[in-house]
Amino acid sequence: MKSLTRIAGRAAIAAALPFAAAAASATTIDFNDLSSGTNYGTLNYENTTISSSTGVITAIVSQGDARICANDNPWGCIGELTVSFDNAVENLTFDIGGVNNPGLVAVAEVSLANGMTQFVDLFGTSINGNLQDLSSLGAISNLILRHDDTLGVSYDNFSFNVADVPEPSAVLSMLLGLGLVGTAIHRRRRA
Repeated sequence: MKSLTRIAGRAAIAAALPFAAAAASATTIDFNDLSSGTNYGTLNYENTTISSSTGVITAIVSQGDARICANDNPWGCIGELTVSFDNAVENLTFDIGGVNNPGLVAVAEVSLANGMTQFVDLFGTSINGNLQDLSSLGAISNLILRHDDTLGVSYDNFSFNVADVPEPSAVLSMLLGLGLVGTAIHRRRRA
């Protein structure tokens, strides 16, 4: 019986190994690589694509800090931005800049890795100034940022960790290993 317990313990360790992941490092996109007043169609960063409903993303640099907005010339930064992640991310935070007058609405439509969609009131979740913290939502695959501020809204400092998602082959290996251990235990009990 003692050897059965030992086999089961080793099987549990072997089954967990495919899911053991190194600590993910935080990624921050600060847009400081962009030139002020320059219009971009789509921005591509590691694991991240940012596009605009207007087809134009404008970089705004003030005091050495760059921000982006969906530009709808001649009206300014009033379009919506879509932030898509190649792999789901966790602990997502970003800065939002705008007038934030009473009655104005800024909403994030957040597509979660589990297929669910959540809507978050961005002006209502502001902490530490204009920091938006969506880390409580879990793994996020897509984010659409909308607002009705006619003076415009800009975004900066998207920070996140890439979510640890096991590869299908790792899951298959785990299931195969558990099946083999189960068969071995079953044979020992019969003997």
